[in-house]
Amino acid sequence: MRNRAVSLVVAFGVVLALSAAETPAVSASGQHSSASLSARSRWEVQPRGNDVTITWRGSAPLPIGASTLIVRLRGDVLGTAREVGNDAVLELRGRSASQIDRRALELWRGNERIDSDAALATLSGFAKAALSRTSAVKKPNAVVRRAPVANDPGTRGPYTTQRHNYKLPGLPWAEFSVPIEVLGEVTVPTNAPGARPLVLILHGRHFTCFQGGPQGDITGDWPCAPGFDAVPSHRGYRMMADLLASQGYMVVSISANGINGQDYAAPDGGAAARSALIRHHLAIWAKWSRGGGSPFGLELRDRIDMTQVVLVGHSRGGEGVARAAIDSTRNDPWKIRGIVPIGPTAFGAQVPAYVHTAVLLPYCDGDVSDLQGQIYVDGSRDLLGGRDPSLRTAVMVMGANHNFFNSEWTPGLAKAPAEDDWLYFGGEQDATCGGNGGNRLSPQAQQAVGATYAAALVQYAIGGDRSMLDYLDGATPAPPSALGADVKVTALGADRMALYKPGKLGSIRASGAMKARVCDGYSLTGGRICVASRPNTLAVHPHWLESYVAPELASPRALALEWNGRGAARIALPREADLRGRNVDVRIAIDPVSGPARLAVRLIDSQGRFRVASGDSELQPLPGRDRVGKVWAQRLRVRVPKGVAPKGNESDGFDASRVVAIELVGEAPAARAYVLDVMAVGHRVLAVPDVAVPRVSVATLRVEEGDTPGQ
Repeated sequence: MRNRAVSLVVAFGVVLALSAAETPAVSASGQHSSASLSARSRWEVQPRGNDVTITWRGSAPLPIGASTLIVRLRGDVLGTAREVGNDAVLELRGRSASQIDRRALELWRGNERIDSDAALATLSGFAKAALSRTSAVKKPNAVVRRAPVANDPGTRGPYTTQRHNYKLPGLPWAEFSVPIEVLGEVTVPTNAPGARPLVLILHGRHFTCFQGGPQGDITGDWPCAPGFDAVPSHRGYRMMADLLASQGYMVVSISANGINGQDYAAPDGGAAARSALIRHHLAIWAKWSRGGGSPFGLELRDRIDMTQVVLVGHSRGGEGVARAAIDSTRNDPWKIRGIVPIGPTAFGAQVPAYVHTAVLLPYCDGDVSDLQGQIYVDGSRDLLGGRDPSLRTAVMVMGANHNFFNSEWTPGLAKAPAEDDWLYFGGEQDATCGGNGGNRLSPQAQQAVGATYAAALVQYAIGGDRSMLDYLDGATPAPPSALGADVKVTALGADRMALYKPGKLGSIRASGAMKARVCDGYSLTGGRICVASRPNTLAVHPHWLESYVAPELASPRALALEWNGRGAARIALPREADLRGRNVDVRIAIDPVSGPARLAVRLIDSQGRFRVASGDSELQPLPGRDRVGKVWAQRLRVRVPKGVAPKGNESDGFDASRVVAIELVGEAPAARAYVLDVMAVGHRVLAVPDVAVPRVSVATLRVEEGDTPGQ
């Protein structure tokens, strides 16, 4: 069998954003800070001994963001390229140039192919329009203000707040030529007694330097050239910081321009550097808490509870906080209790154990458009054999894009040029996500959602607040502080017991008009794929990602259901289950091609008696079926009676303490759906043990592959 896998020397990253200027201007580092579209970009394939270098010669810079540059050959992924000026470069070891057909090469940024004249023209035209705007995206939908509720996590607390800043010597990093800045903005609760828990925020990959204000020039250099100022990305989460500080938490938002300007040199896209920067700041805060120190003197001594830390990360910062949780050890003078990745990347697909997690997924994300942060939930289900009691929740924020969670990335609010990232993926008139489509969130509402759900996770992870679980597992709609946002939530972990996992736990039998089969999210062996890629749509995402994002972990198996009339799929449980007083959650995705699905759930006890736990529920696919629509598993929740039902009613003595099967009953019209799992859900907040998880670190592994049998 001919091996297609190769050893890669690559780097994550994308090149600089287009500005409104008409002629190229070259920065001190040789990168273009602005450019216009000229001749068609072209591919070059150059042999270098036993290796080959593939180069895409760009005629214009590309936008800086979280997505990576992917090189494909006839659709198959070759690797992740690094940027050199306007060009994308991929170095392949052990490959011959004769094996690479230049005409079959493709360059993709995330889910969009960008090496065609049409794509470049779109990017160039959008950049000029986006960076010339001075106001934020139009807000077609009015803000809905609901009556306040007692347990709203977005309600300001009793403390006033103050802001401070610190700047310390830079952090050297082996892969970078310039140290990473150690710069933080601190928001403190005034007059809050005792040691306060710490929340640390890390921004994502964005422009690093600018001049001339919101309509000026931008670069991705580091350090900034003379006349340019650093983009203050770390100041873009002040709404969140003010909310959390008012509730009594110490909040620090740190800068990472030194990583964003150099992470093209790191094979992991800077994930390890971001983790190191976070842990460096935490070590400094631990020192200040113990004995004080410059620049705060003794002001912070005994004021920070380093055993109660939550990390918030946006975009590549989301992957950074996940890595920091993994890289922290029991010997560190801090304990990370929770993380909140917002529109995160997950290139490494590494899921931290024993850490409460709330992932925010912006439905209209034009940068991380595959919403790969779902991995932090899906990848946790079988972690440590399913014994991890941490809560893992996915919060789908309808109408939200990638950038507007950060006010310094939002037109009309930012000091530097800023843009609506959705427009890199779709148009203003798109009914689901376009600025004129009527369903987009305002920047204010989007930032309010981010602050509210971050606060919910903080209060749950640090205080064990049971009322926050209602928001974090979807039992309660978004609170008033979310300003009327449409938020959908599914969760795993916490007080859950698995009843069915496709292909792993439980068995299936279909009857009537129902067809049922277990399918794979991704297969290297030609297995039965759940959802095949469809042209011009994201319908396979976010559960079933492209192969370059750890497919074995990121692509869970599912139970594919299809019916055109009344039929049922019976799930036989591996053993009797006592479900008294619990809920049953079915994580089920409706295929947008099929339209709405009518489905009922029946519980069957050991005597064959059944109870209709949920009547005919009409489950809607997520919107935007032609291009934006995603196959994302929403929660179908059914409530189980607490004991044996009396005879003479519809259940006729059904015993909830001895459930042996669950039936999913479909009704006309025809529909198609995918079940990821079925869980019995309790109501307790479980303690997360302080467990040392085995760790394996691999620095650089080089494997020469070829066509010799056995290789």
